[in-house]
Amino acid sequence: PSSSSSSSSDRIHVLTEIIADYTKAHGSCQRDIYANEGAKLRTVMLDKKAEYLKLLKSYIDYKKLTHKFARGQAQAEALAAKYDEESKPGVVLKGKAKKERVQVGSVISAYSSLLRELNGLERFAEEQKDNDERERLEARRKCYRAIRLFYKATSFELNRKFLEAFALFDRSTEVAKEASAAAAPLNEKEHSGFSRLETLISLLPAKRLRAKALVLQAKHATEKGLSKGMASMDISDKKKKTEAPLLDRLDTFESTEDKNLSNFPESFQAAPGKALFFDVAYHELSFDSLSKRLEAEKQKSGGLLSSLGLW
Repeated sequence: PSSSSSSSSDRIHVLTEIIADYTKAHGSCQRDIYANEGAKLRTVMLDKKAEYLKLLKSYIDYKKLTHKFARGQAQAEALAAKYDEESKPGVVLKGKAKKERVQVGSVISAYSSLLRELNGLERFAEEQKDNDERERLEARRKCYRAIRLFYKATSFELNRKFLEAFALFDRSTEVAKEASAAAAPLNEKEHSGFSRLETLISLLPAKRLRAKALVLQAKHATEKGLSKGMASMDISDKKKKTEAPLLDRLDTFESTEDKNLSNFPESFQAAPGKALFFDVAYHELSFDSLSKRLEAEKQKSGGLLSSLGLW
């Protein structure tokens, strides 16, 4: 591991120097383009030079992007390899090695940066309408996405977020299969990223099963703890006094015990039953007309005055 680590750091150092040289070349080319555009008298030679400088600048940009991507790839793979080595069962780090231990968050950040570097290469392939290069870059994107998802799931597992870890392990398995299928016809299997992907594909089934088991275990523990809490819960008001409050018994007062001045809020009382049937039946029942009865009563009450028409 130490020799591979040193070779990776040397490669990263060399790529950084190359990127710095391309950055200087890009600045020099850009200054020449500005000088050419600022010329007052345009000639055929100046126009040809302008076209040449634009092509040169595009080439420099592309080479700079490829080297930045290669550096990001070397950094991500070095961090991932070191993290995997330090996370093996039985490995105990002490002293300086423990302080310099690679965290899983650093691996995730490295692959996130690598995916951002890939965006520039994809834009360049899109501008050049290079379909083969686009397919190759798309396969690499899926590869690095699957690896990043794997370490993201590992991070959730370390933080005891087992449900999120299981979901990401499951998603990583799907993306890894897509990446492997996309790389097969492009001869990308020899790429270093895909060699790591194949290793992760062999680990993912066990990781998924472990995460699922931890989810079920955490769920069982939560339900068991909740059932115990419900069993021990006491909803009765033991502190409630059976005696009347002070305002209802002003003749007796205990200075050390009487703290309940009144019942507030008022306790609930059952409302008396109401004959709901009659309220409803009132709107449904029909009554006979009493006009005939009124006429009969009128005739019975008629006397001398009523016969004479004076009443």
